[in-house]
Amino acid sequence: MASRWLRTKTVPQLFRQACNEIPEVMGAGVFGLLGAVTLTYLIIRDYNKPGRNCKKYKMEFVVYRPESPYVQYLNLYDTPESLQDYQEDLKPYLKSRWNRA
Repeated sequence: MASRWLRTKTVPQLFRQACNEIPEVMGAGVFGLLGAVTLTYLIIRDYNKPGRNCKKYKMEFVVYRPESPYVQYLNLYDTPESLQDYQEDLKPYLKSRWNRA
């Protein structure tokens, strides 16, 4: 009959007793639950983003062919200033190996 004390208390009473007896564990549980909820939200938000497999910065070199469906997502979040710099860098290099004169 080791579990008889469990049947004599309600869930709020057990929660209050646990908070009094082991506050560190209950606090860590709250922070763990908060972290799990936040992580789940961030994963769902990233999963539903268009072009999620086509990130701007990658660890390895990737070549996209013009017919690739990911081409439309390459410059999705760039500002007009950064796109202008990108277009400037696309010019062929001069003999001095600099783009700009």
